Amino acid sequence: MSPTAKPSASAFLHTPFARQALELRRLDDLGKDPTSQTPPLEHYYPRLERLLEP
Repeated sequence: MSPTAKPSASAFLHTPFARQALELRRLDDLGKDPTSQTPPLEHYYPRLERLLEP
């Protein structure tokens, strides 16, 4: 961590819910699959069309 980042990190840790935010980030990172591939945008078109229907 750079010396200029330390005051920001310290300030963040004193904000409400900082610890919960860090835990959420940690759990989110654990849930990522490095081998998965994101489908192309076209994959989502049918869902988007359904969501946009009146």
